Amino acid sequence: MRSGILLITTMILLGFNPADDMAYVQPTSQSDIHHNTWVIASNAAHRISNSGEILATYSNVHLGAPTSVDSTDPFRVMLFYQQHQQLIIVNNHATAIGTPINLSELIMGEITLACRSVRGGVWLYHRDGHELLQTNPQATRIEKRISLPQGQLSGSPNRMLERNGIIYLGIANNHIERVDSYGTTLEPISISYHEWFWVDDTTLWTHWNDYVEKRQLAYLNKKPELFHCPNNSSPLIINGKPLRYENKKLLHCEKLDQ
Repeated sequence: MRSGILLITTMILLGFNPADDMAYVQPTSQSDIHHNTWVIASNAAHRISNSGEILATYSNVHLGAPTSVDSTDPFRVMLFYQQHQQLIIVNNHATAIGTPINLSELIMGEITLACRSVRGGVWLYHRDGHELLQTNPQATRIEKRISLPQGQLSGSPNRMLERNGIIYLGIANNHIERVDSYGTTLEPISISYHEWFWVDDTTLWTHWNDYVEKRQLAYLNKKPELFHCPNNSSPLIINGKPLRYENKKLLHCEKLDQ
């Protein structure tokens, strides 16, 4: 994800203004159990209920708004601040756990994307080195480097997430690259999206203009299901359905007959 955008990969604004804030998506299996949907608004991260009620807020006047939020672990939610090259871990009450992680102490150059690893650490996209970095669970050292072949990415990735051992690197308005956790390059997904995509266990969701497309990962060439989701650059996926957050409410995106 690029600077100023959250991810998730899960947030949006209060009093919806797409120029200022974006929606982020959360793992669907956690939404009902832990109310684990987060939004970024007014330079703060908020955990909201399934109706849109704010349940908890994390604000840091020194760092401003997070670039992205990853709540794969609902009790250790990761906030990434690209401008300051820092990670902050908060619990589901939005209270910081431990001290901020300074990524500049791990690697020279800029980290532009960060997401959780299923192995317990963090994946980082190192733009200057054109590589993926995997940290230890405490994010205090780099344990693995995956060099991406020059020319593999036709643009700068704006979104990254890991599902089932596969790292998805998305290039907005272009396609989605895939690399497994051992560094093997897999076949890219030749589907374009605008700013946002999401992957769960079996499904790829992409957003383009006012519409969300739903595809099964095993049948990407089939015609997608289409949902109307206006005025939202990054929808939320909750319980397998796309929603948008407007005026402090969660609203369903309308499924279209095709």
